[in-house]
Amino acid sequence: MKTEKINEKIEQVLTPRWYNPVSWAATLFSPVFGIIGGIALGCIVGMLIGYQRGLERSCKNMNKIINSLS
Repeated sequence: MKTEKINEKIEQVLTPRWYNPVSWAATLFSPVFGIIGGIALGCIVGMLIGYQRGLERSCKNMNKIINSLS
């Protein structure tokens, strides 16, 4: 009985209607959050790629130094 009332309230809040502020907030802010999330994930991926390339270059430089010493 109590869960039915809670589910009914949740359904009323989340149902998209023209006067529902939660629906309007989701509609308006989804692109903003998508852009922010995309930028954050792009930064993380860029850092990982940069870290990998830096390791590869340092290994190449170390091999050059070792080869020149031999």
